[in-house]
Amino acid sequence: MSCHECVANSATRLAAIAESLSPQMARQLFTAMYPEPACLPMGQVFIQILRAGGDIARKAPAPAPLYAAPVYAEPFYQAAVA
Repeated sequence: MSCHECVANSATRLAAIAESLSPQMARQLFTAMYPEPACLPMGQVFIQILRAGGDIARKAPAPAPLYAAPVYAEPFYQAAVA
């Protein structure tokens, strides 16, 4: 497996499971996954693949959904028949 294939595979898998990453976090993850100095030049390729997958957050996060308060049904009382 070549360096490009290895990095592309990891970036593609990360894009599939991560909702959004800042570029700084993506760089930190790359250096943690590939600590060898020979791998550092592939860091830019890693970031580009994540960007292509839409994984790196470029815009403001979506607002949190508004949830309505839970609605509870009125209790149903039935008289005991003897």
